[in-house]
Amino acid sequence: NFPSLCFDCSPEQVEWFEAKVNEIAEEVGGGSCHSFAHGWFDQLLFEAGRDRGVIENKAEALMDRNQGYGANGPVRASKNGGYLADSYDVSDAMLDTLTNWTFGEKRENYPWSLLVLIYNMAGPKITDVPASSAAYGGRDAKFVVHFKHQWNEESLTSHNDLMQHHHDMSVALERHMPCKNFYNYMDGDMPCANGDRDRWLNAFFSDVGRMQHIKATEDPQNVFQSHLLPNRVPPDSQWPHVPSSASTTALAFTTTMASTSGSDVVSTSAPEISTTVIAANDTTTTSTTTVLPDVVSSTNQVPVSFLSDLEACLREAIGLVVVQGESSWDE
Repeated sequence: NFPSLCFDCSPEQVEWFEAKVNEIAEEVGGGSCHSFAHGWFDQLLFEAGRDRGVIENKAEALMDRNQGYGANGPVRASKNGGYLADSYDVSDAMLDTLTNWTFGEKRENYPWSLLVLIYNMAGPKITDVPASSAAYGGRDAKFVVHFKHQWNEESLTSHNDLMQHHHDMSVALERHMPCKNFYNYMDGDMPCANGDRDRWLNAFFSDVGRMQHIKATEDPQNVFQSHLLPNRVPPDSQWPHVPSSASTTALAFTTTMASTSGSDVVSTSAPEISTTVIAANDTTTTSTTTVLPDVVSSTNQVPVSFLSDLEACLREAIGLVVVQGESSWDE
């Protein structure tokens, strides 16, 4: 029991669409079909769970991250996946595979769900735009098979089971579909990419080489981290490297460090939670800090000047207050 949607269809298209849905329903054993019309906000609220009581019936609720399936759904952990089809002529084997993995024998005794949606992707608004004009990939795709596993985030058993089911379903579909996906359903573990970064990028985007060139030119330090560059400082970096004797396992901030040279860099040695300022004359000073992990890549060497700018930004954005007379940051 599910809706088949026709977006922005003309009256003639709606008439054809309803006839085709009724024809399919009769062929598979009949059913109770009816038509309904939604405006854009109605449809967004419907898909966000309005009819299931997980979000208020007003447009403003769409801006509240504490509403909707993500916050109030029965199962809140999820894993996305999907594959683009380059032809409407799909094989019976592909349809059988999708059916078996969707309605198969998996019947566990804990809450879980598997959502499968098929969206048309083709049309002149998409295909008339040259592939080289933007990063959007798959302009020639006819439709996308999107699937999403969901489970109770507190259960390690269901997590392991559903992640394995997702992987095995992906492998099965890849026997019949190309290694291409729509990036709204981005899956960082596509088996067909086999851990290869470039192959994974080409599964989602067009002209990856151009994207990598722009990334390397405009953001060589990978400050805005992405898969387009390895998560490291390039060998030809203008930033100096931390000597091998210093470790860089986390990022920390201290109010006592002073830049005596443009070559000053900061490294952190966790779990001691200390900050070492390495000056141009190779002298070092260390002070205790509060660590803020994962703000910047653990393998990037960060100039003191950058941390000064970041400190000012953090003060304004999230209200961190420096305790007077102390060398550490407290929330």
